[in-house]
Order: sequence, then C-alpha cells, then structure tokens
Amino acid sequence: MDSDNDGVIDSNDRCPNSPANAKVDASGCEIDSDGDGVVDSKDSCPHSPANAKVNASGCEIDSDGDGFVDSKDRCPNSAAGAKVDNMGCKIAAVIVLEGVNFATSSDRLTDSSSVTLDDAAATLMRYPDMVVEVAGYTDNRGALSFNQQLSQKRAAAVAAYLVAKGVNATNLSAKGYGPANAIADNATAQGRALNRRVELHIIKR
Repeated sequence: MDSDNDGVIDSNDRCPNSPANAKVDASGCEIDSDGDGVVDSKDSCPHSPANAKVNASGCEIDSDGDGFVDSKDRCPNSAAGAKVDNMGCKIAAVIVLEGVNFATSSDRLTDSSSVTLDDAAATLMRYPDMVVEVAGYTDNRGALSFNQQLSQKRAAAVAAYLVAKGVNATNLSAKGYGPANAIADNATAQGRALNRRVELHIIKR
C-alpha cells in the first residue's frame, strides 16, 4: 500500500503523508535539492548556494536589507538606509563628476571631460589609500540591457583614464548601474541630462 501515492510503499515510507505530486527520495520524504532545510515544494529559491542562510521560503537572507544577500555581502551589517556599493558596503561619500561627458551612445570621453578628470586624478593621488568605485549611470531611454552595458563601459572608461593619469588601479573599481538611482526626472530633457552621469563612490578614505 502507498497511502500518499509517492511511489514508496508505506512499509518503506518514512514520510507517509507527503503532499500530492511532491518529489521524494528513496525513503519517501520530500527532496530538498539545495540542502537549505526547506523542501522543494515550499522552496521559492530551490538553488540557494551551499550553506547559505535562508528564510522560511528558502531564499537567501539579506540581514541588513541593503539589496545584497548575505552570501554576497561583504558588509552584512550596514546601517538601515545606508547607500552601499556593489559589494554591499557603505559608501562614505558620493562625488558627481560634473563636466564628464561622452559621445552619444558611446563610451568615448569628450575632450572637455579631461579638465574634470585630471582634477579628480590629482585629488585621488593625494590620498593613495582611498578606495573608490567609479559608478556609471544613464537615463531611462532605450533598452535596459543596452543602458546597463553602456553605463558599465563608461564607468570603465573613466577608471581607465584615472589609472592612466597615475591613480592606483588596485584601489579603483568600475560599476555600471544603468538607469537606476535617478537623481532627476527622466520626463524632462534637463532631468535626463542630470541622470546621465558618472560618480565617484568613496568606499574607504
């Protein structure tokens, strides 16, 4: 007899009341594919990394609510509401590089951008231990995937320029955020222009 119709007869079934259509192991108990303690039928994230801390739904926990799950968060105890970098660590300061511009739909810096970037490079070289993320942003026009890639390329172009001017490459990272974190209204030309920007995120002074 197989009371729960899971394919394992009752005499061999350690879990004789498995839900209908549940995937079970040889003992008749529901399978937990990722070993997180939440069986697959109740697991909204059935492919969690090994040893990851998960919630009741089987999804990784983001202890500090910064948008980065603990397994990928180098700073899992950031203060509530803190702005963080792409590693989940608090950004100490944000500097918008005003005057840094690119050719349309390109990562090619305009000649006029050198004034701002040369000043930025000189400042960063005065603080050799400063750790900085170069963050690129776009407005919301066009495909999200294109904007994401474009913002990454633009951030990388600025980082490369700074390194060429003598900034320590090991203290720089580049991250494209696409149209995220808008600082102005994308419904206006002026707002879109403000959103197309590059920022320096000071991670460590």
